[in-house]
Amino acid sequence: MISFSTTNISGEVRISSTLDRMCPPLLRGRCAGIGAAAAGLVWVRARWRFGEIVKALERSMERKSSRKTPTVEPDRSKRCHTCGRSIAGFESVHYGSEKTGYRDLCNACFNAEVAEAGGIEFSHMQFEPLEVLDFAGAVHRFYFETRILGDKLSLEAFELVDGNPGGYEFQVLGDVEDDLFVLMGQMVPRIRRLVSQQHLTREPHMPGLHIADCLVRGRITSDLDEDVRMPMLVIDGREISWEEFGRMVMTFEGFQFRMEIKDRSEEV
Repeated sequence: MISFSTTNISGEVRISSTLDRMCPPLLRGRCAGIGAAAAGLVWVRARWRFGEIVKALERSMERKSSRKTPTVEPDRSKRCHTCGRSIAGFESVHYGSEKTGYRDLCNACFNAEVAEAGGIEFSHMQFEPLEVLDFAGAVHRFYFETRILGDKLSLEAFELVDGNPGGYEFQVLGDVEDDLFVLMGQMVPRIRRLVSQQHLTREPHMPGLHIADCLVRGRITSDLDEDVRMPMLVIDGREISWEEFGRMVMTFEGFQFRMEIKDRSEEV
């Protein structure tokens, strides 16, 4: 994970406070020099118009919240060697050794074999997908997978992009004896916190994306389209090339920065 920050020089303006500032001067101007009854009528009309504005904003948010990115179903042409279930790559582990040979196991069968070999009491649990709204009201659908990693238990959450894990991705680590519901109780708030924060924005009369404030959180992946090994960043759930991110940073030419990289299981 990557956290990029500079000295904060920007502020925030909210729609509600903007409307609050606009309405009182408007009413004072309209009510000046007229009778109490007429002033009351103006007040009622203004309140009605303000209510219409609020309803329009609510309808806009409802339309945004209903937006869903079309999901491409993953390729489940492989089958688990043990249970025979059709599985995608992210639902499986290529497990074995050169001596015994390798098999494709679903995560449930893989966890069962590892637990049995290690004398661990473990019960696999498959969580249903979870839909979360982001800062713009768009819907993000998260899938969950659990794997035993030695003496640790990994719970991963991710979106599907073209049938493969992508977009927002999260990981929570615990001890192998930990309750999976406890790990899920840590995972869901972490997802909600990050997707509710906007790091990139578009500015009027300026092309492309820009850093919204002075702090950027994201994830480092690789750019497979480049001939040389170059990073690809995932910020706000979207891929941002190293070149594009460099253009955004040029807005802060002359500033200082601190770059902090954390393990994918840590919160940024």
